[in-house]
Amino acid sequence: MKLPLLYFFVVSAFARSEDCDFLCSEEWSPVCGTDTVTYASECWLALADCKIDDDIALDHMGECQPALRKSRPKCQESVRQENCDLHYYNPVCERSGVTYRSMCHLCQSMYKDQQTKNIMYIIEHLGPCTASAE
Repeated sequence: MKLPLLYFFVVSAFARSEDCDFLCSEEWSPVCGTDTVTYASECWLALADCKIDDDIALDHMGECQPALRKSRPKCQESVRQENCDLHYYNPVCERSGVTYRSMCHLCQSMYKDQQTKNIMYIIEHLGPCTASAE
């Protein structure tokens, strides 16, 4: 009884994807879709968009991080004295469209700006900013 049911799902999956006959590599180059799902690459996002009825577009490069999206960075005072260049490359897009090499770099820049301006940085998303970032 299980075999015909499995056959039905396999046939249904292939029937829906007739126009989606392209293959994607296993390379990890994460992107975040407008559905807030992290895809392994732009190819996997395009494949998902092709296979389902909803439109999925590229929201930003990098993994989806809804908990940090459009929020204030949680910077510790100790970051002021840190050597941020020792941090791994983990880009952060700030609302102004500036990409920082790491959260440490963003926090140091914010603290520096706050010495002369009344300003608060907002994290747009993790990953580098794109031309479409607002």
